Amino acid sequence: MAGFEHLGLAEVLCYTLQTNRAPRRVMEKAGFGYERDVVHAGLPYVFHCLTASGRPEDRRWPLTEPEKRQTRRSLRI
Repeated sequence: MAGFEHLGLAEVLCYTLQTNRAPRRVMEKAGFGYERDVVHAGLPYVFHCLTASGRPEDRRWPLTEPEKRQTRRSLRI
């Protein structure tokens, strides 16, 4: 995946509304593993994660407090 090779990322997160089955299926087919459910603006979202190693145990969640703040900023939570 380009994000791991070219950008040096350790993991890639993606999310969609829980009711959007097609995008969830695409995430699963691409190798993303279920991470957690989140409610934002009153809507239920589901997060999936893919690590550079491909091993679920290498996921960095739960995030540290600085990472949580950065995530909130990027998601505008």
